[in-house]
Amino acid sequence: EACSTYLLESLRVGNAIDVYLLSAGRPEYASVHAEAMKFIIANFSAILRSWEGAESLCQLSKDDVLHVLCGRHADCIHKGVDIVMALLLYARRGDQGLRNQKGDGSACAPLNGAGDVEDIIRRLGRETYRDEYGMALDAIRELEREAGAPLLLFREIVDRVGVALFGPDTPR
Repeated sequence: EACSTYLLESLRVGNAIDVYLLSAGRPEYASVHAEAMKFIIANFSAILRSWEGAESLCQLSKDDVLHVLCGRHADCIHKGVDIVMALLLYARRGDQGLRNQKGDGSACAPLNGAGDVEDIIRRLGRETYRDEYGMALDAIRELEREAGAPLLLFREIVDRVGVALFGPDTPR
């Protein structure tokens, strides 16, 4: 009980996803797990715009991301830019720290997470607007500038998420 109380009292934008994952599958932390998800849904925009939140988003399962983005919760009316930003960040799933060298010496990442994003987009059935796509990319770049570190959003990931959202006429 003391641990549960501590975790709930220390729940913040920067650690909400970690608390949620820590409490997963542990019956003694079921209430912490549920409260952490409520916190993530209610504070999703702020979580995306925090370095820790952006970094930990890709640790969630595809079903958890779909649950957060579905818009079926009373306090879950996410702006389109947040949805696109989440999809772009989540597309890095399985790609963190992994880089392949192309023959020309430039780095690229495998696209393991992009298939999950394509499935999430299909299951959400939500149209996202071109302006929001650009705003999401700008928000990610701003987060990188503030932190002084890249989030490893490779052009291949950005393009693949764009195609999943808009088809072949993805905005550039």
